[in-house]
Amino acid sequence: MFLAEHHAAVTKSNLQRGEWVYVTGMADGRRRFRVENVVKHKGMELNPCKRKRPTPAILVAPAFQFAGHEVFQDLRNRLARANRQPMPYERLAKIMGRSVSTAFTWCEFFRHPHVLGLLSLLERFSPAERGVFLDQYLRATPTLEHASLACSPAKIAQLHGILGKGAGMSFIIGATDKVRTLFLNALGHHYCKSCETQQLPAGIDLHRPADFVPLESLLYIDELMDPEELRQCVVAHLPRVLAKRSALLLFNRVWSAVPEARPHLLNGARRKHIVIADEILPDLRDLRRHLPTPIHILTLMPAKRRFGQFRIHIRLINQRKGQQKCNSHKKGHSPR
Repeated sequence: MFLAEHHAAVTKSNLQRGEWVYVTGMADGRRRFRVENVVKHKGMELNPCKRKRPTPAILVAPAFQFAGHEVFQDLRNRLARANRQPMPYERLAKIMGRSVSTAFTWCEFFRHPHVLGLLSLLERFSPAERGVFLDQYLRATPTLEHASLACSPAKIAQLHGILGKGAGMSFIIGATDKVRTLFLNALGHHYCKSCETQQLPAGIDLHRPADFVPLESLLYIDELMDPEELRQCVVAHLPRVLAKRSALLLFNRVWSAVPEARPHLLNGARRKHIVIADEILPDLRDLRRHLPTPIHILTLMPAKRRFGQFRIHIRLINQRKGQQKCNSHKKGHSPR
């Protein structure tokens, strides 16, 4: 039963028995009740949620012919087609940073008046002006086809094969920290689109995703933190990340920033494929002694006569023969 002491100011209304209404002013938020479950006290009146609807023949702005949840459902379907795989509510919730129940509600029946309000304002601009406005707030999605990387189809297929080989370790070195971060996240986004098991990659990136779209399954830690606090944060979250079911783990700057994490990463590379982007390359002889699985060195090198572009040189260290065997894959080196 709804008690009067939990209710704030209300206004007059004509309610039918059995009608659902929203009652505001409660200490724990907004709830709805049937009229027969509401106890009317002296000086208390109920306010129905919905406004009185205008005559159906009269339309007022913005007069959209769709509801807000249809916009979200359309976006969900388009994401599924772009990724060439279903878009479950669990993943949609991770992308939006919300709970699964919220993602379901937003796509199925919540009317989103604020979204319709935003669309009504955007449609007052020309298509070019709309693009300028959206580009101001939307970040770029890292891809292997990015202008700084410009990987050829053969190189993309080669990288895809490395990510799908199972246990092992790959190091991304060379170029600048920004380019290495772009390349690592581009590998993650490519894996999300092409992974048949739908197991998203996990990992830790010591960067704030200010100018690129983050991977919803990665943990991003602000690099501007105090070094000791950053180290403690990585140490606290590393066991949980390594225990995930993901077959691919991505780490950015963790190798150099948190040296005590290195034995755990080497141990994890015996069961999963771990990709590490960093400014330093560890001693390969020491790696071969501790890691029986294959090791790939992905070196970002400036492309000749192509300013601002980088080509990817891949070197494989074969562990089975007990010696370093480098296979320089010349095919598809230069970006096209």
